[in-house]
Amino acid sequence: MDGSGSCAGACLDVELALAFVDGELAAERRAEIEQRIDACAGCRNIVAEAARGAGGSATEPSNAPTISQRRAKRRAQPPSPESLEPGVRVGRYVVERAIGAGGMGVVNLARDPELRRAVVIKLVRALDDTGEAREALEVRLEREAQAMAQLSHPNVVQIFEIGRHGERVFLAMELIAGQTFDAWLIERPRSADEILAMVCQAGAGLEAAHRAGVVHRDFKPSNVLVNDDGIAKVTGFGLARAVDARSDQHALAITLLDALLGQAPTSRTVLPESPALDAALGKAGVRPRVRQAIARALLEDPAARFPSLADLMRELAPSVERPRRWPLLVGVALCGLAIIVWLATRR
Repeated sequence: MDGSGSCAGACLDVELALAFVDGELAAERRAEIEQRIDACAGCRNIVAEAARGAGGSATEPSNAPTISQRRAKRRAQPPSPESLEPGVRVGRYVVERAIGAGGMGVVNLARDPELRRAVVIKLVRALDDTGEAREALEVRLEREAQAMAQLSHPNVVQIFEIGRHGERVFLAMELIAGQTFDAWLIERPRSADEILAMVCQAGAGLEAAHRAGVVHRDFKPSNVLVNDDGIAKVTGFGLARAVDARSDQHALAITLLDALLGQAPTSRTVLPESPALDAALGKAGVRPRVRQAIARALLEDPAARFPSLADLMRELAPSVERPRRWPLLVGVALCGLAIIVWLATRR
């Protein structure tokens, strides 16, 4: 992140930073926060502390509640009207508390009493502004969730089960202990190689989903979780309008571009098809081959992008030099010549 200035007024409130990290803000409000942390080092530090669950902000009195205490207090507040009450059963799962909300539904922490493990329950809300009728949307979500449930990949959040709770679809998913990719980015300065490696992990998850016949349609930093072991896992599949699979390719490339250049989606200084794209990526330490791959994946015309996400991933992968074979061939030839000379001398 290049922004090292400070806010004209006060930095982010800790409560707002917690809501940002926990994914509880609407898209417009989230974009505003991203713009502030892009420009202000103080705001970045507050969000990074919220992501880690660290102590209070450096701008607050020493006797102020810690971030962990604030998060516990927020979770103890009355749930929203759409939240499930603690103790309610969704399928075989027992709800413990709400842990977040998004455009498509509320996310709850629950427990599987049979396997004795914590899970995430997403109760999907079918919205009318997706361009699909409620019934058609639920059928599609159910079909794609079933396909995702068959997919087991280290870079995809595992879906354990899909079912219905009343008239709504629910997903039971793997619980990830970690943070979102955008929170990971601002936790500390990241090198170009670190960022590329993390996005490539997410890309491997997307590629696996494509092989299973599922297009993400809404790939973005907040839909990539980085667990405590540094493994990226993609979540949030199938929640946007149906489009071509090459939309995922473009979304991954724009995520990579913003991360490498340290720019927020709402205040890009280098746009996807800007003539300054190659120079900016080169200044950020990105190799020519990767720069060319990003530029192609960002082309406005989907037909001009890579034929598949797998083709893009091959270009983004670290290049491995092939061992030079001519020294080996010369050595073999010299050994053969030495044997011939020795045999001739013996005769």
